[in-house]
Amino acid sequence: MRYIHEVNFRKLDFRLLELFQAIRQCKSVSDAALLLEIPQPTASRGLAKLREALGDELFVRTATGMEPTMRGIEAGEIIEEILRLANQLETETKPFEPGSADREFVIAGSDVGQWVVMTPFYQKAQRYPGIRLRTISVPGSDLARVLENGDVDLALGPYPSLLGNIKEQTLYAEHYHCICRSGHPFAQEPTVENFLASDHIVAIGRATAHAHRETEVLLRKILAPHRIRMIGESYFVALATLIETDLIFTTPARGLGHVPERLGLVSIPPPIELPGFSVKQYWHMRNDEDEGHKWLRGLIRESLPQWFHG
Repeated sequence: MRYIHEVNFRKLDFRLLELFQAIRQCKSVSDAALLLEIPQPTASRGLAKLREALGDELFVRTATGMEPTMRGIEAGEIIEEILRLANQLETETKPFEPGSADREFVIAGSDVGQWVVMTPFYQKAQRYPGIRLRTISVPGSDLARVLENGDVDLALGPYPSLLGNIKEQTLYAEHYHCICRSGHPFAQEPTVENFLASDHIVAIGRATAHAHRETEVLLRKILAPHRIRMIGESYFVALATLIETDLIFTTPARGLGHVPERLGLVSIPPPIELPGFSVKQYWHMRNDEDEGHKWLRGLIRESLPQWFHG
């Protein structure tokens, strides 16, 4: 059995390295094939070639998908660096022209963060047919890692715990409103008493290391436990729940835009003082001078003010 330092990576087809990274990311051969836009049998044969070349199974099936073996983990670190350097070299030697570029950008954020960026991105980038956007949700504890390894280009939101080599730029200031149906008693008299006497749905920020966590803690402190009837991570699911219930949803309001109004809901300033926060875009310093990345950051920065005031 060969050790990883004895393997000549130059003899491996570059596409096999991309396949390895895709399986590592997706934890599935079929999903990796979809990501790379190749037939699944081709992906399976590629994995077999990788296993033969590296003398190890590399990935094994578990309850949570394909997980790397110890040899797979070791190889993955090397392959990730090879792909990173190749991508960096390609980026540095080719000027970025959005009209002719063929590139997918990946942005991580909550459902509101994804919503905030998707429509203005499309409006600005629709004239560039090769530019695509993929939005995903990533736990806050993993954001620095996925920004560093290149799985994510940008993270959008208020993430105060992102440190190290992560750069940031403030996009807009966020504040809270209380959302409910128009016939709700609180909508008629938005007092502290009616607020405390109503049933609530509370969004949690724990899973995303989100700045909303501070408001979540405050709401749990001032509301009686039996008044918090629902707890969830999705802001848009919470909004949909309000349509036919007597719940109140206290949520960051600016990013939601006109959605509550279009759902027949009303948005009311809270009768209690709640802390606001800044929504930012975050990226790894490695991408700071990447021309395509700078174009993406500029597009988002320039389009959001128009989106909010449009």
